[in-house]
Amino acid sequence: MSHFESEADYQAYCQAEAEAQAQAEYEAGEYEYLQAMLDAKEYYPWALHICWKILEKPHPEAAKYLMDAHRKYQEMHEKEAERLKRESEKPSEPDDLPF
Repeated sequence: MSHFESEADYQAYCQAEAEAQAQAEYEAGEYEYLQAMLDAKEYYPWALHICWKILEKPHPEAAKYLMDAHRKYQEMHEKEAERLKRESEKPSEPDDLPF
C-alpha cells in the first residue's frame, strides 16, 4: 500500500480494478469473477454494488432479485444479532449441576 496516499485511495483502486475485471469477464461470458464478488460482499462492501451495476441494464430482474435477496439477508442477520444480544443480556441462571 506504499504507493497510495491513504486507505481510502487504496480501497478506491481495488474497487475500480475489481469492477473492470468483473465487467470484462461478464462481457466474455464468464461468471466466476461475479460469483467471487458476491462471495466477497462480507469483506468488501462495494462488491455487491459492482455485481448489481453490471447486471442492472442487461438483466434488470436479476439485479432487482440480487438486491432484494441481499436486503432480506441483511434483515435476517440483524434480527439474529439482536436475538444474540438479548440472550447475552439475560441474567444467567444458577447451574443445577452437582459438581
